[in-house]
Amino acid sequence: MSAHSAAPAPVSGATLAARRLTGAAQRNSTTILMAVVMAALVLPPIVAVIYSGFAAGTGTNVWHGARTLDHYRDVFAAGTGLRTIKNTFIFAAASALLSVGVAAIVAFFVERTNAPFRRLVYFTVIVALGMPIVVETIGWILLLGPNSSFVNSVLQGIFGKGAPQVDVYGWVWMVFIQSTIAFPAAFLLIAPAFRFADPALEQAAAVSGAGHIRTLRKVTLPLVRPSLLAAVLLTFIVGIESFEVPALIGTPAHINTLSTAIYFEISNAVQPDFGAAAVYATLLMVCTIFGLYLYQRATARAHRFVTVTGKGYRPDRINLMKFKWPAAAATLLVPLIILAPVFMLVWASFLRFYSAPSFKQIQNFTLINYHDVLHSSTFLDALKNTFVLGLGAAIIVMALGLVTAWGVLRRPSILSRGVDQLGTLPLVVPGVVLSLAVLRVFINSPIPIYDTSWIILVALVIHYLPWGLRFNHAGLITQHRELEEAADVSGASRLRVFTRILVPLMRPMLFAGGLFVFMATMRQLSLVIFLSGPNLNVVSSWIWAIWNNAALPEAATAAVVVILPVLVIAALFYRLTGAGKDGSASVGFR
Repeated sequence: MSAHSAAPAPVSGATLAARRLTGAAQRNSTTILMAVVMAALVLPPIVAVIYSGFAAGTGTNVWHGARTLDHYRDVFAAGTGLRTIKNTFIFAAASALLSVGVAAIVAFFVERTNAPFRRLVYFTVIVALGMPIVVETIGWILLLGPNSSFVNSVLQGIFGKGAPQVDVYGWVWMVFIQSTIAFPAAFLLIAPAFRFADPALEQAAAVSGAGHIRTLRKVTLPLVRPSLLAAVLLTFIVGIESFEVPALIGTPAHINTLSTAIYFEISNAVQPDFGAAAVYATLLMVCTIFGLYLYQRATARAHRFVTVTGKGYRPDRINLMKFKWPAAAATLLVPLIILAPVFMLVWASFLRFYSAPSFKQIQNFTLINYHDVLHSSTFLDALKNTFVLGLGAAIIVMALGLVTAWGVLRRPSILSRGVDQLGTLPLVVPGVVLSLAVLRVFINSPIPIYDTSWIILVALVIHYLPWGLRFNHAGLITQHRELEEAADVSGASRLRVFTRILVPLMRPMLFAGGLFVFMATMRQLSLVIFLSGPNLNVVSSWIWAIWNNAALPEAATAAVVVILPVLVIAALFYRLTGAGKDGSASVGFR
């Protein structure tokens, strides 16, 4: 045996490259896995719905047959395509401007003045975020609809038989109702801008002799302009995607939008046209992409308006003095308007046959509707499905979001950024389009989840993936990687690092994001409209079916039963986040 150790054999360049690739693959194994999962979830539905717009025929088999432009020609030849796009843009723009205008006024009173009822506004906003949109819309029909609605009954009682009649089915009320639904999101976007605007600039204006009105117009409003513009664009996108209000309010007035056009093409009892529906779906995605592009452009330079720095300060509240109670009317009126449909549903739930509210009808109150609904096996199944699917979607979305956000922040690469973009892609797919897309993928798929609750779970997970990513991204940014590195050095596996280090540290953000996803799933109708059926329902689709069968008392009762847990969850969220407490540091609610 030689006294000297043998020199190591030289390693070729190809071998070194292979080792580097193997090491990179091991380091990025989690990111690669998430890339596969994200691609499998997100891409097939989007590709299927776009591709089916070029498939010959009207059937469900998207992958076979010739390619054609006939569906696009049919949609645009009769002028229905352009008219539908025009209606969609008018509806979305008008409701966005109205909701943001009101939200800006209320946010100013809540955040910068001593107007009463400020806490009530926040609580109402949280409740509204968890209320199914179809429930709110039905409540507005009971309040403002023709014939025996509450408002028309009051007008008839005041002016007699010749009283003017309010008809909710038309452009004006369609826009108004959508603006009340979009108000909570707009308010939550605008209120922090007023809360964190540095009052030193306003004080400087006051020292220079400017009055409150001039200071508001020249200083405060320019500071919050990015948030106002962002709120307008976001509510505009929400309006483009909206289904419930156009379907329930616009359809009787023959006002079609892109979302309702998709629904009516699929629900045609004589001959469903999946090709035309795919065309409308593609157009709706293009409109949504346009809105998101404008939104990103508007918020790209928001740093120019930053006024919160490391120097501590406390915003001053304007003492309204004699205008305090007129301002209180504004901060009280908005919660009353948002909750007015709920009051109408509660009233209708106690009547066997609906009649407008009056003292005379109180003697006809009964609990028979609650007995029938709570003993209905189909409703109880829908309620169970709603909570189980909502909880399942929240857990899966936040888990996928945590792993993906960890890869983006802890293992930054082109691949991880690509996974992040894949996870964000569902933002451009409205709920009704995603419902159609998931249907097209699985209706002829060898994976047997069509007509089961699994297909709804898949749609919910895809739809809320971007929100899970954003919640986890925001939480991980605040966590230093020292503890993870220490666990790695100690030999802990990747799974152990996640379960013992990351999850406990991220628990508050995971809980907040999961609660948001859970409450949001309760609102969904457009996302499940094509995936539910006689034997598979969630609460929103069950109420939709009952309403279409003219069973108003049962629909109202089911709505009230759903609203009660929403109130409990809202109260829990309100308490956990410190909402309504002056100086709250958790989310800044007051």
